[in-house]
Amino acid sequence: MALIPPKELMRVLSATANAKNILKPGDKIRAVRSNCSSRVRSYTFERWDGNWIVSRSGVNDIAAISIDLVNGIPVDFTLPCVVSLEEAQQVYAENQRRMNQLFQEPIEYDRSVPF
Repeated sequence: MALIPPKELMRVLSATANAKNILKPGDKIRAVRSNCSSRVRSYTFERWDGNWIVSRSGVNDIAAISIDLVNGIPVDFTLPCVVSLEEAQQVYAENQRRMNQLFQEPIEYDRSVPF
C-alpha cells in the first residue's frame, strides 16, 4: 500500500469533508471510480461508508475527490466550500437563463464600419 503525500492527503480529506456537507441521498453524481482510473460514470448517491461514497446500485469505491458533477453542476470539492449546492444551482440556472436570453435577442450590426 502506497503512502499518500501530505499535500495530496489534505486535498482528499478536504474534498471528502466538503462532499459530506453537500451530498444528499438521491443526488446524481459523475465521477471516476478508484479502480477504473479512466472511466467516467454517473451514479446516484445513497450514503457514506467511512470516506467512500456508496451509490444506489451498490458501488462503494467512489472518492469525493473524483467527482466533477453533482446534479449536472460542475464541482470541485477540493476548493473551499462557500455556498450551498442549492445556491450554486440557483446561480447556475440564472446564468443559463441569461445566456439563453442573450442568444435569442437579434444582434444589431453597425453597418457604417467596414469589416
